[in-house]
Amino acid sequence: MIITRGIRLRRITQILLSALLAITLAGCAGKTIRTNSTDGVAKQVFEWGFWSKRCQASDFTIKITQGPEFGIAEIGTGTMVIGRESASGARMACEGQSVATKIVNYTADKGFRGTDKIRLSVAGPFSAPRLFTLEIQVY
Repeated sequence: MIITRGIRLRRITQILLSALLAITLAGCAGKTIRTNSTDGVAKQVFEWGFWSKRCQASDFTIKITQGPEFGIAEIGTGTMVIGRESASGARMACEGQSVATKIVNYTADKGFRGTDKIRLSVAGPFSAPRLFTLEIQVY
């Protein structure tokens, strides 16, 4: 009975976390993010992190589904400080805590000027991937 309850509780927790993740990401699905860069210089153009109620980083994946035409994009790791509000506007209990993130760096080809695009998918352990388009203005 105790083992069954523990398994059920873990599964319910997984379902609730998946639902929260899906709700958080739903507002970002298909989102276009615009930024700028300078040719030949690596710049962080995207950062994403997930964390638990205990302010611990949760695992997720970022995939580049379509690379840039006029440069290179690389996925790396970073650290961010959790802000005051979540994407939904709810006050964060983890405000001020640091959490591991994944980042995307972009380096435009030397001499390129104009707009480049990167398409990404971000997926948590219990959620469907959400898509992002990064539009990068290179000057």
